Amino acid sequence: PPVLADPDGHANGHPVPKAFVARAGGKGKRDATLEQMRRWEDGWYASAIIRRTPMYFQQFHGIAPAKEALTCNECHTKEGGRMDFGSLGYSPGETEDLTEQR
Repeated sequence: PPVLADPDGHANGHPVPKAFVARAGGKGKRDATLEQMRRWEDGWYASAIIRRTPMYFQQFHGIAPAKEALTCNECHTKEGGRMDFGSLGYSPGETEDLTEQR
């Protein structure tokens, strides 16, 4: 439901592997239409949607020696964290997700 409510948001859904999408499009096709995807495998993916979401690349935390490295909760916390996710441009909902205890 959160994905359907906001297809372009950041809620996690159940992604369909690229290979499945290619199979839904038929032999030799690289991309499938949404209709082909929804009909494929007897309607197994009948509620499929196409999402266009931003891609963020992993932030590596390996700068300090391991015994001095930050833990997740030093940034991802609701109280006194090192990051101000709102100032970085994240929406209130995204900030809520990012400040859950890890």
